[in-house]
Amino acid sequence: MLRLTMIPALLLTLPLAVACGGDDGGGASGDGPAPGASDGGGGDALVCRPVAGYPPRAGAFDLTLEAPVTLVLDGQGPRCEQAARALLASGAGGLADAEAGFTVRTCDYDSVLDADILRLEKATFAGAPLYGPAQDVLAHVRRVGDRLTFLAGRVLPAAAAAAVPPACLDAAGVGAGLPGTTFEYLRFEACVPGATEAYTIDAADAISVEAEGWFVTAADELRRVYLAPVFVAAQHVDDALINSDAFCCTPDQNLTGCVGFQLVVDAVTGERVAQLPNCHIC
Repeated sequence: MLRLTMIPALLLTLPLAVACGGDDGGGASGDGPAPGASDGGGGDALVCRPVAGYPPRAGAFDLTLEAPVTLVLDGQGPRCEQAARALLASGAGGLADAEAGFTVRTCDYDSVLDADILRLEKATFAGAPLYGPAQDVLAHVRRVGDRLTFLAGRVLPAAAAAAVPPACLDAAGVGAGLPGTTFEYLRFEACVPGATEAYTIDAADAISVEAEGWFVTAADELRRVYLAPVFVAAQHVDDALINSDAFCCTPDQNLTGCVGFQLVVDAVTGERVAQLPNCHIC
């Protein structure tokens, strides 16, 4: 089976039965429970509950260039970097409403268009990781006259984060709550999709929780989340998992740290909102 490193999002809405909090209640200030938390009768243990108005719309929007724009390059450094700075400073096509901090991912010269083809990206939002989808900008800047002639992309408005409440869960609560829950996987036979099955996460599996960040769903919901990669312990990997979209092993990995998914868990409500494959098979 051919495996390419691509990460589409498979949206789910599975509740995560975890306690959150501790002395600081899982909130940003440490002064008490965060919005969405209730004591649940369990002392310091807090159980996340729905929050009115959450999740808000992300307001992700497409960049649109109505007419060519002349950019002002500053003459400092490589032309691609100059063009990227000038593009962002121009605010063209809606970029004025996006956050600063885009970086150049690729820059290639097209001799037919006589233009630099820039692709910019931003993997963070409001100072935290953006786990999906990345903000991406594609631009064509002509060499003659430094004219921006094409602009496309989808970005988040800088103001969107203000509508999101603090987290209820912390990373330890997410990690502790995953054993006993399930993830689904799709079986394959010679690259032909088969049945969807479920695996129950075990305490012996490798579970890690990355920094609190952001995720935008297909419904344009902006969610505060944790990304939790889960890899099935080698002794639990069976033929069904080996022949599925959970399997991303190379010959030298011996089934260790390569069978599983990246789970996206809402930090405000405790919901499982997505699972992201580590690779795309076939």
